[in-house]
Amino acid sequence: MYATEVTVRIEPGREEEARQGLMERVLPEVKGTPGIIGGYWMAPEGTVGHSVVLWDTREHAEAVATQLQEGSRPVDPVTIEHIEVHEVIATV
Repeated sequence: MYATEVTVRIEPGREEEARQGLMERVLPEVKGTPGIIGGYWMAPEGTVGHSVVLWDTREHAEAVATQLQEGSRPVDPVTIEHIEVHEVIATV
């Protein structure tokens, strides 16, 4: 199992708009992505948000990381600041 760890920057004062974009656009798209196991989107701290999404293979995780390149904007007002792919070695 592999994970994509994503850090985003949200434009100040537009947090509610970002949350709405997450619920209405991002989550439906992610749910239909091949290899998805599950994901977690944490409430932002100020203008910085984080997510961790689990994938069945490295290939699926890397395909998503390639689509979500740093600097891309999955929804207005959110910009991807950093994305990494990690192998998951343990769960509880």
